[in-house]
Amino acid sequence: MEVYLLNLLFILISLFPNLLILFFPPKDISVQPLSKKEKILELLEKVGQMGIFIIPIFYPVSYNLYLIIGLICCAVIYYIGWIRFFINDRKYSYLFASLCFIPIPLAISPIVYFLLLSLLTESYLLMIFTLLFSIGHIPISYKNINRR
Repeated sequence: MEVYLLNLLFILISLFPNLLILFFPPKDISVQPLSKKEKILELLEKVGQMGIFIIPIFYPVSYNLYLIIGLICCAVIYYIGWIRFFINDRKYSYLFASLCFIPIPLAISPIVYFLLLSLLTESYLLMIFTLLFSIGHIPISYKNINRR
């Protein structure tokens, strides 16, 4: 199986802000225990994350201009959401606040990003892992909208 190291760029684009939050976490968050349902959702989210961060390096990218524009748009929305979080004193609520017409943009944009990447790489496996990620990520993010 061939490895496409250039595809690491697609992964790093989505991973970079998540690495920053490890060093600069939200200032106003209280940790709450997860319910059994939330633990299952979190497990699906983590399994999906593992897949979406590994699978792309094993598939070549087809250069479809429309999909690449879609990826760029998703990345821009994602970074705007993260910039908004950091310039607003890392308030937890900004991680989940709507951006224009997009609800929970920091949850939705990476999912759409990886769905588009699955089309760009023609990888059904990446699409499956993206869907697993979304099954956990969207409900957990939605629940966290009002958590502080």
